[in-house]
Amino acid sequence: MRAGGGGQQGHRLNSERFQGPVQVGTDANWRSASASANHSVAVRTDGTLWTWGSNSGGQLGTGTTTAQTTPVQVGTAATWLRVAAGAADGRTVAIRTDGTFWAWGNNYYGQLGDGTTAAQLVPLQIGSGTNWLSTSAGSSFTAAIQADGSLWEWGYNDQGQLGQDNANLLPIYIPFGGTALATAAASAAAGWQLAPNPAHGQVQLPGLPAGTAVRFFDAQGRLVRTAAGPAVALDGLTPGLYLLQAAAGGTTRTQRLVVE
Repeated sequence: MRAGGGGQQGHRLNSERFQGPVQVGTDANWRSASASANHSVAVRTDGTLWTWGSNSGGQLGTGTTTAQTTPVQVGTAATWLRVAAGAADGRTVAIRTDGTFWAWGNNYYGQLGDGTTAAQLVPLQIGSGTNWLSTSAGSSFTAAIQADGSLWEWGYNDQGQLGQDNANLLPIYIPFGGTALATAAASAAAGWQLAPNPAHGQVQLPGLPAGTAVRFFDAQGRLVRTAAGPAVALDGLTPGLYLLQAAAGGTTRTQRLVVE
């Protein structure tokens, strides 16, 4: 494997700088690798996971915040398939051979996707899905694709990088397709709200055109209900956090709802 940089390149001397590729060790059994601004992550052909470089946010997944100047194995699992190092936010995301999604490191914008903003020092499974196919880690946000071709994103959204209006602490389905011309209905959809919130029994979505489909996602990122707005019954939903998503006139908006 070839690398360039400081300690994140897998060489012991942090003061060294290399202007071209240099080999990391002598092994020839690396399958894939990803590098951020300050750490690297790679998978060997035997399915083991290795990390090195800065670890200020726990992005190495070793259970500490101690930096590593040479590759260290993360746990003992030999089922790692794909990895991505966060662009510059001290985070790593990965997919295992069973299709599960894992993340660790900094989480101040919810970029890990576990519904919190707490950092994780070891790999944490995100949701219970087993159909994740590929992933990419931007600067404080994450994108991933499931086996059915659907696109999901979560984390920071200061420039609309999530493809919808709000930031998200959980994976959210991002629908793409033909975009209709702007209409009065679309303007209304862009500004719909939830009332009351928290809610019990029923929630109103003022500003949402009548008959618009509203999708409910649970804390695991699973679609659990689709209903027509602007008044939606909550019967049968387990109390907890849900994300409601509605699209109308080419505009999609997502809001968090607490069901009591």
